[in-house]
Amino acid sequence: MYVARHDGGEPEVLWIDPRTGTISGNPMDPSETLTGWLLELHYSLLGGHTGVFLAGMFATLLCLLGISGVWMYRGFWKNLFLLRWNLSARIFFSDLHKMVGISSVGFNLILGFTGAYWNLTHVGGHVLNGPDSEPPKISKQVFAETLSLDGLLEEARAGIPGFEWTYLSLPAKVDEPLVFYGRLSNQHPLRGEYGSSVTFNSQTGTFEGLIDIRTSSFWNQGTDAFMPLHYGTFGALPVKILWSLGGLAPGTLAIMGYILWWKRKRPSRKRGPRVRYAKQPQ
Repeated sequence: MYVARHDGGEPEVLWIDPRTGTISGNPMDPSETLTGWLLELHYSLLGGHTGVFLAGMFATLLCLLGISGVWMYRGFWKNLFLLRWNLSARIFFSDLHKMVGISSVGFNLILGFTGAYWNLTHVGGHVLNGPDSEPPKISKQVFAETLSLDGLLEEARAGIPGFEWTYLSLPAKVDEPLVFYGRLSNQHPLRGEYGSSVTFNSQTGTFEGLIDIRTSSFWNQGTDAFMPLHYGTFGALPVKILWSLGGLAPGTLAIMGYILWWKRKRPSRKRGPRVRYAKQPQ
């Protein structure tokens, strides 16, 4: 649960057991945990909107690296898995670089494109909409206390058959709605956790609209698939292991690329001319 203090400070995170309602620990900044810090480093480089933009540009470069690599090794199928161990280290690392790069190019394109889309559209929305696009500081409860969240949830399930809510967005201003986001039971593996939503008036509880991902636009259905594709949550444990290994590919390519550059830049040791001595007659 994301909680906001009455002094208008930044929202913090509170962990609650969904089965028992037991609160675990005290509210804290998400970046105080190792996982939260790594997540913030991953998508913003700990640099706010500037970091989000830079991470988006790096993701774009990851896509371009994949495309340029396929073009450079466009005849890759001939000797993709050839590793010449018995030759020089430079040739071996060149073969390994090509094998890892071509094998992971599809993975890198998926990660690069989805990451670039999320980050650059976020920055674009901030630039176009200005400071008002930022979440406002919450100082008090603004939705009507007479509303029954259980009752609204039942109405949401009636509006979208098979609706399973995964996120409840409470309003920060009086004129903002209350929105249930969620998924569909038995939905396609390439469907996200927040693709469908049902919106209610936060003061009267009046139904205001819904989005059923099954009948949404082609573009919305495509962007909804970005989350399972980026995180590798569309499959069981083997997919997660594969995505974890694929996540190591860009770093591995960077290390091998540096080794290749260093080998080419370092002057090779020149050997002197070989002198053959003729056998002296007896």
